[in-house]
Formats: sequence, C-alpha cells, structure tokens
Amino acid sequence: MARRHGRFSCSSAGSGSRTPSHQTQLGIRCSQGVRRLGTFSPSIVIAKLLLQKLWKLGLDWDEVPPDGLADIWKDWLRDIPSLARYPVKRRVVPHDDEVVFQQVHAFADASTEAYGAVVYLRTVYRDTSVSTVLITSKARVAPVKPLTVPRLELLAAYLLTRLVQSVITDLRLSMQDVYAWTDSSIVLAWLRKSSANLKVFVANRVRATQEVIPGKSWRHVRSAESPADLASRGMSPPELLLSTLWWEGPPWLKSSPSEWPPPLTSPTPIEVPELKHVAYVTSPEVTWELWKKYSSFDRLIRIVAWLRRFTHNTRQIKERLELAKTLTAEELAESRLKLLILSQQESYPELFFEGHADQSKTIPSCLARFNVSVDQNGLIKVSGRVRNPNATREACSVIPLSLKSNLCKLLITTSHYTLSHPGVSILLSVLAEAYYIPGVRNHIKLLSPSCTFCRRVNAKAANQKMGLSSQSRVRRQLHPFAPLVLTSPDRSSCAEGSPLQRQEVQKNGEQAGPACRGLAHLLP
Repeated sequence: MARRHGRFSCSSAGSGSRTPSHQTQLGIRCSQGVRRLGTFSPSIVIAKLLLQKLWKLGLDWDEVPPDGLADIWKDWLRDIPSLARYPVKRRVVPHDDEVVFQQVHAFADASTEAYGAVVYLRTVYRDTSVSTVLITSKARVAPVKPLTVPRLELLAAYLLTRLVQSVITDLRLSMQDVYAWTDSSIVLAWLRKSSANLKVFVANRVRATQEVIPGKSWRHVRSAESPADLASRGMSPPELLLSTLWWEGPPWLKSSPSEWPPPLTSPTPIEVPELKHVAYVTSPEVTWELWKKYSSFDRLIRIVAWLRRFTHNTRQIKERLELAKTLTAEELAESRLKLLILSQQESYPELFFEGHADQSKTIPSCLARFNVSVDQNGLIKVSGRVRNPNATREACSVIPLSLKSNLCKLLITTSHYTLSHPGVSILLSVLAEAYYIPGVRNHIKLLSPSCTFCRRVNAKAANQKMGLSSQSRVRRQLHPFAPLVLTSPDRSSCAEGSPLQRQEVQKNGEQAGPACRGLAHLLP
C-alpha cells in the first residue's frame, strides 16, 4: 500500500502464479492484502475463509492444501493485483463552507460463513447536492463453533458499533447524526428490548451496542440493498471494483429521507428468540399481622418504636440509642410514618415500585381527580383545587388511606375514643384535616353501634307496659246494685237525723233528697 498524489493505492506482494506449499505462505499473502481502513473487505474475506477451511481440515503448517482449495487460492492471488488500479480518496470531509450537514450511515450483515460492517459518510451541500463516500469497513469469519444466523447478525451489529464509535471520535460528529441499518428483524427486536430480559450471550452484546447506538437509531434494510452483504459473502476483486453499491452505498442514500426504506412492519408478531424464561410463582397475599393484634393505634405506634430501637441497636453497635425507659418524640413520629407507608402499600400497591412510592405509576381511579405527589419522607399525598396561599404544598395535602387496610380502621377507632365518642360529623371533620379515606362516613356510622359506651349513652328509655288489674276489679257482678248490697244499709239508718239521711246525692248539678229515699222498697 502506497500514497501517491493525495490518494491511496494498493499493491500485492509476490507473484500471482506461485502456488503456496503450506499454510504459512497463505497467511502471509492474506495479511499483505489487508488494509487498515478495510476498503477491500469483500475481497480480503475470501482469503480469511480459505484459511479457516484449512484450519478445520486439521492440516499441519507444512502440508499442501487439497486441490480444490488450492484452485481458489490461485484465482484469488491472480485477481488481487487488480485492486492496485483503484485509487482511494484520502479526503472524505469536504470544506465546512460548502457543507450543510453530515450523517453517518452504517450497515451490518452476516452469513453462515462471515459477518461484516461498513460505514459511509453522507454529506449535503449548499446547492442541495448529496454525496456518499466509503469511510471504513471490516469483515470477520464466523467462529468455528456454529452459531445461529441471528447471533451472527448480532455480532455484525456489535462490530458496526465499534466502527461507528471510532468514526465519530475521529470526525468529531454527533451521535444524533448516526443511522444504523440491518436486515435482521430479530436483531432489531433485541436492540429495542432491555438486556435484562435476554440470555447472557445476547444480553452482553445488546447492552454494549445500546450504550453507543440506541435502539431508536436502528432501521431495517433489505439484504439486496445492504453493502455489508458483500462483505459477509465475499466478492472477487474485479467485481468489487465495478460495484457501485460498495463504493457509494445504496442509491436511495443520495435521495431525501422520505425515499429511504420505511420502518419494518410485520402482519404477524415476530417471535423473538433468546428470551429468558421467567417463572412466575403465585402466592397468597401476605399482610402484616401486627396491627391485627392490638386495638389501639397509639399503642401500636409505641410497639413499633420499641422494635425499631431494638433493630437499630443490634445492627449498629457503635451508634446505639440510649436504653431509656421512655421513647422520644422523634422515634414515635418515625414509627407513625412507617405505619402509614405500610398502610398505603397495602391499599395502593400500584403506586409503589420496589418498596418506594412512585407518582409516575398508574394512579388508581379513586385518586385520579386529585394531584398525587410524594413528599420527602416517601409518603403519598393528594391535594385538590383549594390551596392556602400562606401554606406550603405539603400542608395543603392530605394522606390517602383506604378501608382495605386494617391500620386505617384502627386509626378511625382510636380517633373515636380519643375525641370522647363524638358524632359522625365531628369525627369526619377531624379525620379530613389530615387524611383522605373514601367511604369513611359509612364506616363511622357503623362504628357507634359497636361501641359499648355509645350504645349506653344513646340508649332510649323503655316504655312501661300497663299492668293487669286486680281480681276484685275484674270480677263479674250479678246483682245490678251490688255495691249497695255489699253496703247492706238497714232501715234504721234511714231514720231522720241519721248520717245516711243527711247525705245527699249530686246528680246533674241538682239537689236530691236523702240518699236513703227510694231505697227501702228495694231492700229485701
């Protein structure tokens, strides 16, 4: 390889008529034809494939290759000097005053025998003309251990990434101007997935590729229009010199982006291989049973505070808390905060990711009409339209809870006892100052009948039923004047001046005669 008048020229060493007698001479000839920029990769890969075939045959370095492989070698050695007639331009970046913008287009392809990548520079000038020039390329033979075609396509994409990274560094371009092309729909699906969902071989190369070229920069191209297909299959030197596809890229590369190949659309979903098989084990929901053992929210806070102090002292021996008989206000506040977070995790699990609140998750329908936020302590809060201009946003927001959580029910019950058994409206207004609990009114209405004190105070006075009359009052009287008969007045009592004679009967407001008048003839 020599430089003449601003251009690179290639020349092969040795005579093309000489037949190699062993693999050493074949390796020397192969290395002499390789250029650093890989301009003639489709022709050089033929010699690399020939060397790999000799290796697979298990021949020693001094053994003569079979006649079939020797003929291929003779043909390649005869044609390789023709590449010297093709000068390669050294300058690929034009003057800045003539350029509007530049783009890097890279192509990757693979076959069962080799894989390769090629990079082009697309330049748009002020006069709306477009030029494309080959920058670099590289071709490699497939590993001796058989690999699937999608894996070989992924190796080609990884090789493309390394070439693009070196070109971007040398030409000082931006990664936003890079377009990567491949003819494998499976590779496109891999590059648009997370590497954590793929197997190790694919995941490592997908991760390395995505770090340089993101998945959105990859596009699909047909194999017939990909220059990298020539590097993966090989091409004789005379054919390579006449290939416009290799030296300038596909024809549509000089057209506007609207004429480029459209995104890949498949009528049926593509079955992506090399995915990890994840086994999902379903188990019953496990809830914290501690708050079911106590009937007071305040007592539960103190118990959790003691447990947190014990855990802190056992894990951090050097920074032990004081073993006092009383708890500090900070410990009680932290325990209350942890209990509320646990209640929210049980009530709204869709708002938590790996144990932490995340407001970007799907908001439940019961909280959709509020502004959901996460405070500095990791507690979910909601706020509405009304906001005090003199207060902070945290002060105007409340803590959402749900009656699905036993802790929420315990909080309501404790507030009922703390406020001395108030009515529904008072307890509801006090809870609304700090919490938002859907359906709490109906729960409070059912709380009073279950409270012993409330049942005793709100009890209604019993109405006494009428008792039964005595037997003497309800006994049947056969004589029409039984009271008089029982009295048994005698005749002497009717004498003048007697007490019976002096009694007078009032009837209808008129004076009557003596009470004994008219009774004498009735007595026996």
